[in-house]
Amino acid sequence: MRLRPKRETSSAFGVIRGISAGSFPGKASSGKMSADERRPPLIKRAIPLLHVSDAGRAERFYCGLLGFDLEFAHRSDDAVPDPCYMGVSRDGVWLHLSSFSGDGVAGGVVNFLVDSVDALHAEFVKKRVPIAVGPVDQSWGTREMYVKDADGNSIRFQQL
Repeated sequence: MRLRPKRETSSAFGVIRGISAGSFPGKASSGKMSADERRPPLIKRAIPLLHVSDAGRAERFYCGLLGFDLEFAHRSDDAVPDPCYMGVSRDGVWLHLSSFSGDGVAGGVVNFLVDSVDALHAEFVKKRVPIAVGPVDQSWGTREMYVKDADGNSIRFQQL
């Protein structure tokens, strides 16, 4: 069963589509609004967290190559580079990176919805970002490209 969009919100990083509750397999839509749909939204956004082993290397990759801005960096001891908890953003979309033990595991995945996979691919090629999977049209209807950081985290860019 294909999920149907509930609403679209445009952002600088892409179009975000919500999914209606009746779109999920096994859940019939009665046409009536549920209590959750009647109340104002409480959750504003999700910020993915990826585990990294070296904060400096992660900052160089995400900020220097992928075009994110460093928003903050918290260290328990400013005299040493790790462990560190960082927030980076690009086009209003945030990602958290942590080298603190217990904050995730290496090899995570984050998906970014984007307006143009091909424009990002061209930008990354110019910066010599290693591309794990080049732009490809998936059978489920998205165009995607994947890059991996030094810790094996997969950063996936998806165009709907």
